[in-house]
Amino acid sequence: MNEKGRFGLSLSKAIDVLEQGFGIFVRDLKAGDVVTLVTNNTYWLVFTDSEGNVILSSNGPHVKKPMLSQVIGATLGGSDLKWAWILLGYPLELKEKKLTRVRSISLNGKKMMPLQKGIQ
Repeated sequence: MNEKGRFGLSLSKAIDVLEQGFGIFVRDLKAGDVVTLVTNNTYWLVFTDSEGNVILSSNGPHVKKPMLSQVIGATLGGSDLKWAWILLGYPLELKEKKLTRVRSISLNGKKMMPLQKGIQ
């Protein structure tokens, strides 16, 4: 069970991440909440409602100006998706784009979840 999967996590560590809730359920957020995600770049998602609609901006080359988007959920591999979740260690699917593996999550300027060294 120590074999690493597609995203560099062992199956047992991936189960731990999911069971311990290292993530944010989009429906718990409200308009005006800002989620900062660090992947290979940094992304800012300003939520406009609790349905996952966001204004997306980034310091990277793929989002040149703020754009409207919607959070679909965390990609668990293949066609598996955890709807309406932003999960640490997993790529994030947006309506118009897919972000690489989430390494850090901050909510309204407060760092919530850095990716722990053991699961990088």
